[in-house]
Amino acid sequence: MKRANYLFLISLPLVCVSVNPQSNARETVFYEDQYKNLQIGFSKTTSIIFPYTIKSIDKGSAEVLVQKAKGVENILLVKAAKQHFFQTNLTVVTSDGKLYVFVLNYDDLCPDLNFKAENAVVASRDVLFSLENENQKRIEQCAWAAYSKKKKSVV
Repeated sequence: MKRANYLFLISLPLVCVSVNPQSNARETVFYEDQYKNLQIGFSKTTSIIFPYTIKSIDKGSAEVLVQKAKGVENILLVKAAKQHFFQTNLTVVTSDGKLYVFVLNYDDLCPDLNFKAENAVVASRDVLFSLENENQKRIEQCAWAAYSKKKKSVV
């Protein structure tokens, strides 16, 4: 009987260790599926077009170069600063209060030269701006509502 208890106590940690990596694999799949994967290259620049003005940018690594396109507020240019960098991420907040998250991977062929952010999953719509940086989409909605009321009352 003592031998059975002894075997049970030895086998219990082994079962726990073998089950743990499987749960991590599921979390990784969820992470990969949740965000848009972009393939970027060293010798080509990828343009990401957002529906509203870009308010904030954060890159996960210095191995990626990121800047707004000159003369426009809604296009982000992304390029690898180093060949074969490790996978990283890019986070962008736009003036309509949306948070976009991209997973960046290195690819010499760089198939994603132009990408519309509207096709990406929005990570969050709960962005709050300070008073001087009001949500642009909300301002447009209020202006349109006021314009519509004025137009109806004139007729």
